[in-house]
Amino acid sequence: MPRYSILAGALALALASCGEPADPPAAPEAEETPGAAPAAPASPLPAAGEGPSFSAAAIPAAFHGKWDLPDAPCDPVTDGRLEIAASEVNFYESHGAVTRVTIAGPTQIDVAADMSGEGENWAAGFRFELKDGGKTLVTSDLEEPTLPPLARKRCT
Repeated sequence: MPRYSILAGALALALASCGEPADPPAAPEAEETPGAAPAAPASPLPAAGEGPSFSAAAIPAAFHGKWDLPDAPCDPVTDGRLEIAASEVNFYESHGAVTRVTIAGPTQIDVAADMSGEGENWAAGFRFELKDGGKTLVTSDLEEPTLPPLARKRCT
């Protein structure tokens, strides 16, 4: 009988060791990779220019909508028109699929997009900055930094 007790005890210990540990080991800290965006900070977002920027999967909703030049009628055929959605940007004669969004704060983002229009394809980068409580969108071409920023009004 003592033999069975020893065997039962050994079996119980073996089975107990197959279970999950009470405290799982801590995950290793992520190594920083040059050029990689840091993890998203806790909400609220930092103001533009304050704190680190981070990447997002899509353009934030505050930037979505139809935008046009200040004196334009917000007509779909005006050449200053810009439509922004979560994963695309559409200008008058070109459109682009968003490939990366870098958020600098609640009012400023940089967008990379694969653009096409008029029979051509190209990679583009834009900076979008909201002003006047979201009524104005200032756009800058990151590929052509000598071009002046362009203000657009929100269309309703």
